Amino acid sequence: MKRAYRRGRWRKPKVGKTKCENCGHTIKAYKGKRFCSARCAAQGTAKERSEKTRKMTDTERRIKAVLKRHIMRYRKRVTMRQLLAWLGCTLREFVAMMESWMSDGMTWDNYGIWQLDHKKARGEFENLMDDSQAAECFHHSNLQCLWRGDNQRKENERRRLAMAV
Repeated sequence: MKRAYRRGRWRKPKVGKTKCENCGHTIKAYKGKRFCSARCAAQGTAKERSEKTRKMTDTERRIKAVLKRHIMRYRKRVTMRQLLAWLGCTLREFVAMMESWMSDGMTWDNYGIWQLDHKKARGEFENLMDDSQAAECFHHSNLQCLWRGDNQRKENERRRLAMAV
């Protein structure tokens, strides 16, 4: 705890007790501390979590996680606003589009057997740190649903052609 210099003396800041907004543990409160640990701060308050889950369906949360995971490989910090701008539609519209792209046998329950694929591969973009290239790469018109085996064959073919050149 930092000490403050006041009126010619070093003094400790006044510390009270409060409860963590996430888990309810009693903590020392100073300078607006709201959570007992970094983990609780990352999770946010229970009220905030329940509001987020009410607004989104399970499918939308899953797609959001998949898209963020794909993007985080190339960019460290991406906001949901940026993601939706690059996608070119809302999550609900994107889920509806994906369902129309799914071929026979593809369901949300067997996601993993089929994958979200880029028509123009991410590796073909020079710099995904550039917003215009990221927007082109992650736009819904550049995405498709493909079986995992087909997606791997496509990737192997692309690598083989790149090595031949």
